[in-house]
Amino acid sequence: MKDYPMTMPTPFAIAGQIAAYTEGDEWMEQVCEYIEGNLDFVIDFFAREMPWVKIAKPEGTYCLWLDFTASGLSGDEIHDRIYNKANVLLQDGTVHDPIEGHCFQRMCVPCARSVLETACKRIAKEFEDIK
Repeated sequence: MKDYPMTMPTPFAIAGQIAAYTEGDEWMEQVCEYIEGNLDFVIDFFAREMPWVKIAKPEGTYCLWLDFTASGLSGDEIHDRIYNKANVLLQDGTVHDPIEGHCFQRMCVPCARSVLETACKRIAKEFEDIK
């Protein structure tokens, strides 16, 4: 086994860590509120634009599972439309469940809402033919 030299945190890292634990409550509250808004945005978008995609609001996480089963498409076709045509990077459900996950996509939402909006619009455009 190779020995790795022990590294020490920089003074800036130590100060940042202390500030996060002692003064970060307001920031954390704002981040949680923003992510909650992102979850609601995506759920509302799909309910309005692609109501056949089923999404359950998560509890305690910032990841959404999008169920494309009602599309009637195979997992490969769903993947192709999202990744290759819409140019959106989600995670295939088969990563988590190789047997039943083929029609699911996992979306993580802690990013700028404008990024989510663009991704959602691109996805909706590639599934316009499905009602």
